[in-house]
Amino acid sequence: MPCGRNSAVECQLPKLDVVGSNPIARFLGGSGNDSGGWLMSKDNTVAQLAGCGVVAVVRAPDSQMVLPLAQALAQGGVTSIEITMTTPHAVEVISKLSDVLGDKILLGAGTILDAATCADVIHAGARFVVSPILDAAVVDITRRLGAVSIPGAYT
Repeated sequence: MPCGRNSAVECQLPKLDVVGSNPIARFLGGSGNDSGGWLMSKDNTVAQLAGCGVVAVVRAPDSQMVLPLAQALAQGGVTSIEITMTTPHAVEVISKLSDVLGDKILLGAGTILDAATCADVIHAGARFVVSPILDAAVVDITRRLGAVSIPGAYT
């Protein structure tokens, strides 16, 4: 059962063969040919994002709030979590969440405006990045570092 729809059921990882034929997955950076483990696979990241039904977007006013919140979300079945860069010390928060919950959640970063921040959050453990704009440098660094870029427009 996909995550986020039943708090008593944990998110199960989708099969990779579905992603290869999905044009949205290919657009987001998946190829359908990735044979790596799920933590290192863009295809699996895209499949999880597409299949979970909900992504919790966390804009916390205090970085100390994020870990307990993320733990509660994961325990409740919401395992795709995006930390926005508006959260104080967001890169450090992402690193901490990756260390503590990295095997239980799909972690992403939001409000990514430039390539340097993008690289920082991916190195900290983000598997996907969300941008309110389309910036070619952000998309390029995301792809080169093996993560998924989700650019926006008019947000």
